[in-house]
Parts: sequence; C-alpha cells; structure tokens
Amino acid sequence: AEYMGIAELTIITRRSMESHLRSLGIDLSKEHQHGDANPRKRRLSLLGSDSSLPAAKELRPDRISSRSWSHGRPSLILVDSLLGCKKASQDLSQQKLLAVDFEGVRLSRFGRLCLIQIATRSMVYIFDIISIGPSVFSDGGLARLLNRKDTVKVFHDCREDSSAIFHQFGVKLQGVFDTQCCFRVLSRHRDESLSVPNIGLNALLQRYLGVAHQLKGDIGSRMNRDCELWLRRPLTDQLIEYAQLDVSLLLPLFDALKTHLTETGVATETVMRESARYAQYAMLNQHISDPSELCVGMLLEGLVNHTTASAVHIKLGVCKEGVIYRSKNVTEAKPLHQLCIGQLVTVRIRSVSVTDGLQRISLSLQHVGPSAYRDAPSLQPHNRVTYS
Repeated sequence: AEYMGIAELTIITRRSMESHLRSLGIDLSKEHQHGDANPRKRRLSLLGSDSSLPAAKELRPDRISSRSWSHGRPSLILVDSLLGCKKASQDLSQQKLLAVDFEGVRLSRFGRLCLIQIATRSMVYIFDIISIGPSVFSDGGLARLLNRKDTVKVFHDCREDSSAIFHQFGVKLQGVFDTQCCFRVLSRHRDESLSVPNIGLNALLQRYLGVAHQLKGDIGSRMNRDCELWLRRPLTDQLIEYAQLDVSLLLPLFDALKTHLTETGVATETVMRESARYAQYAMLNQHISDPSELCVGMLLEGLVNHTTASAVHIKLGVCKEGVIYRSKNVTEAKPLHQLCIGQLVTVRIRSVSVTDGLQRISLSLQHVGPSAYRDAPSLQPHNRVTYS
C-alpha cells in the first residue's frame, strides 16, 4: 500500500498492482520478452525484491459460504512473504485476544504444517508456511506471538496443532483458550459428568451461534481422499474460504462461551488450565522418533480422548490412538471409571495388532498423572514421567 501511495489500502491484489505499474509508464508486456520464467516475480522486482511486498488475496463477500452468519465478517489477507509476515506479526502483537487455527497434511507431530490462520475482530491473516518457510517463526515473529502467555489464543482442539508446531518448528504454544475444553467444563458443571464427549467445531457453532461452517464436510472429504491438498500452490479460492471460516468464527464463539461461563459462575481460569493440558499434548512421548518404534511393554503418556461402555481411548501424540479395554474384574475396572476426558495417564502397551489394515494398540493403565499436570504447568519436558 505504501508503494502504491494509498495509505488506507490493506489488501493488495495482482490486478491493482499491475494497474499501478502501468500508470507509472511501465510496459508489462516487455517483461515476457525477456523470457522470465516467473513474470509476476519479475514485475514485483521493479519496485524491489519479491520479498519486499506482502502478497495478498482478496475474497469478495458474496463468496463466503456461511451466509447465515450475522456477525461482522472480517477482511482477509493472505501473507506469503517474510516482510509481510513481519508486518502482520507486529500488528497482531498489539492484540490481547486472537483466534488461531492450522491446516496441513496429516496435521500432527509427524505431518506437515501448511497454513496458520490468525484472526482479530476485524481481520483474518492466513500465513502460507509452504511459501515463506521456517523463517516465518523466527524472523517473521510468529514464534514469539504464539508463545506469549499474555495474549489469549482461541483454538478449537489445539492438541495436534500444538504437537505439529512444537516438533516441526520448536515453537511452544501458550496462552490457549480451547473451545472444546470450555464446552467440557460447562457440561461438567451442569451435570457433573466426567465423561462428556469431545465436541466438533460445527456442533459447537450450531449450539451457541446457530450457524455452521458449510465447507467442513466437503473439504474434510477431499482431505481424506487427497493427503496433499494443502501442499499445492496456488491455493484455490475454496481452500482459502475454508481456512478463513475455520478461524473467523472462533471469536464470536468465544464471546458466547464466555457469557455462559459468567452465567454459570465458572472462572475462565478453569478453562485455561484445561486448555493448557491440550497444549501440553505436544510434550508427550518425546522419546519416540517414529511410530514404528512402538512395541509391547513400552511405557507411554497419553490423554484420555473419549470413553465408551467397553473401552477408554487414549491419544498418544505419535499419530496413533491406543485403547484400554474395560475388564470384568472389579478391581481392574474401578480406576477406569474415574478417568475423565482430557486427563493425563501413564499406560503400557499390551499388544500391537493389525485388523483390516488398521493398527490397533491395546494398553493397560499404569497410573493417573503425574499430579503436577493438574496445575497447568509450563510446557517443559521435566514434567514428563521417567521411562524404563
């Protein structure tokens, strides 16, 4: 915007940039005669290096799928340059409340992070990690932003997000308010149930805002069929819309949940402590460098993911979920009845089998804890158990 001399412009499109270059008397058609393999990069280099201009993409309001959403729709900036990332991070560092979401290939510790979406009340920034590279965290300032405790980051189920960013880039996620955790806290307060199931984002949006992320089903199905969907460039308009909606609906949801917390007399700090457990998920089982290393007798840490009448399912942080099957023996079954979703446990692998092409890991419960985990510790490895 500064190069174009328009102080109020926040979104730069390719068409507006070409128009401005022509107004300066630059014949863009000559760039093709030089045989440049990347005409866009060549044109931008007339004003400086390609990294000196934060590229952005504008989406028209009528292309947003969630038309029933009555809250103000934020503007969108797609950031795919280091300089643009620095400027966006500086702007975001002034905020005390942000909504955050990630997209990637098998998003987890062993997957690949592709996009980071961060929203304020009026703006959504989509950081293209594939285009910018790892410098987006160190030089671009995103690591400091995501690590700050005094900036509340609203996520929905941040467990795999936290694991991906920690193991792939060494960034520790702190200051998290997780909407899935908040719903569980509210549900326990209402009916005192220890086994409130995890709830999906669309279900929460329907329940508290009366809207839905209308691209969830379609893009989710495509992600299952095409594991490299988020790796391809340029990103399609539909993928950008999906990423924008995934994060822009979180702050209105946060407002609605905060209202219910106030009405029920539940302190926000309670949700923040539960959310810290989700962020702590990144610290689990760091001694495992590859899922193939899992073997019978190994001790692991895990988070209780959900419970059924016959089993307790445990997230292990190594792209695998283990299962503790309920025993008919009363003595063995009693500890399992006391487990609640989100709780940290130490387990031992009893067996590893393959059924219908799926690997199944049977676990036995060793103990609940460590107890220090309940006090929302900082993300430090010393809170982990000692393995034998």
